[in-house]
Amino acid sequence: MRLGHIADCHLGHHRYPAITAEGRNRREQDVSDAFNACVNGIIAARVDLLVVAGDLFDSARPSIAALSDCVRGLLRIRQALPKMPVMIAAGNHDASRIETSGYEGSSPLAIPSHVGAKVVLRAERVSLPALSAHVMVVPDRDIGRVALEPSCAAGTHLLLAHGKFSASLYRLPEAECLSPESISPAFAYAALGDLHVASSVA
Repeated sequence: MRLGHIADCHLGHHRYPAITAEGRNRREQDVSDAFNACVNGIIAARVDLLVVAGDLFDSARPSIAALSDCVRGLLRIRQALPKMPVMIAAGNHDASRIETSGYEGSSPLAIPSHVGAKVVLRAERVSLPALSAHVMVVPDRDIGRVALEPSCAAGTHLLLAHGKFSASLYRLPEAECLSPESISPAFAYAALGDLHVASSVA
């Protein structure tokens, strides 16, 4: 299985006063360009499954430009790879903590679901029979609340989670981080988010 793993795209993130010639915040454009480069790589690699490990958006109220970046990117992926599943775990930036089910509060995560992505707001196990795979998806709100262990079903088991682990470069107190040992070694791969740099957790 060829897996595409991206995380913490933070579409809509802006900082500093610099503006592009088109009138967009320079840092927001940089983030958009990086996301488009990821989309190009996913399409070129012809991945079998794409997982987004949280914080697709920088906030629960992203700009129209950020929403447009998301839709255009996912539609390009859907056109090039129409049968490839796309799974998105909600992160701490793009999903409100008060959401309990569905997409209350006009969450921006409703947008990718309308272009064929499976968006997960609460911890869930998803089976992908065509790939003989099972994905345990743990959004930020449920990290630390559920055991990070695969089911007993036959096939390849993957973890998709957004949360802080002790490998974080932010050097948060250990009490705020999960230990890498909390991830069962029975997973073939753990696709993690919230680290902001490519990191080997364990």
